[in-house]
Amino acid sequence: MKTVDTFPYPHDMAYEQTVGKMFQFYSHDGTVLGYMLPLVALELSKHPETVTVNYAAQTVTISATLASIEARDVAFDKIARCWKNAGSFETLEGWRDEQYVVYHPLSVPYLRVERAFSVLIGVVTYGVHINGYVPKEHSTTGKTQMWIARRSTTKPTFPGMLDNTIAGGIGYPQTVNETVIKEAMEEASLPEEYVTEHVRSAGVLSYMYQHDPTSMKEAGLIQPEVQFIYDLPFIGVVPGVNDDEVGGFELMDIADVKQAMLCGEFKPNCAMVMLDFLIRHGFLRAGTAVDEDPEVEYIEVSEFLDIQSRCHRRIPFPTM
Repeated sequence: MKTVDTFPYPHDMAYEQTVGKMFQFYSHDGTVLGYMLPLVALELSKHPETVTVNYAAQTVTISATLASIEARDVAFDKIARCWKNAGSFETLEGWRDEQYVVYHPLSVPYLRVERAFSVLIGVVTYGVHINGYVPKEHSTTGKTQMWIARRSTTKPTFPGMLDNTIAGGIGYPQTVNETVIKEAMEEASLPEEYVTEHVRSAGVLSYMYQHDPTSMKEAGLIQPEVQFIYDLPFIGVVPGVNDDEVGGFELMDIADVKQAMLCGEFKPNCAMVMLDFLIRHGFLRAGTAVDEDPEVEYIEVSEFLDIQSRCHRRIPFPTM
């Protein structure tokens, strides 16, 4: 969990120091939308028609002259493409031609930016993750099994690592439900009728990820994320690769899933989604063992609570 929800909490000793190094990204009317690195703020200062950078206060504020979402979209798209063409940031090498929505106030679209650019300005991003599993009563082994995806080796992020059965970002103008249907077909060849009938909402995970200090030129970027979680039983169907983002699928027992997690084979936030699944389905419990079920694992209560709290962090910015 500490490799995903890595941004310090207010009670942590590193919090003041970490936040103190960041610039706060403000809407034109004074709401904080995200945190960004000083080098990003410096590059933005070259676009005074779009933002005002206050170095003393460490703030970047969108110009009040950009009075509509359309005007803000155009202004930030121009900046993003300028940086991409100039090779200003490694993050933009993962350009997707997909827009993410920044909200302000709650649930109101305020700005739409390129997916790869959103990380640079530290705003909240959203996705869906679907746990595909075979219930034990339908499994050939008599145990619950999970369909685990392996990411394509050509993916710009975490190539070749294990992933949830289906996952994807929520791009404009798709809704959450539309993204579930779209990703299920694109990544696993599942028809809309089957998904609609069988998929079940399982809540939301939220966390704040800070990129590793040695990961890239713009190391230390802040990435707050909200993931909508779903469970999908596979009964009489199997996932099939349907795009170049998935390398393949493997049907794994719960014990094998746990071992792969311990070995660090999963993309970090996908491991968090797997932990949530294991807890909700009773495969991971707090306290001392009270039965001899080999599929069930018990952990210290303090560790259990830490996992739960880090899976459901309160995001300090406007959200969907």
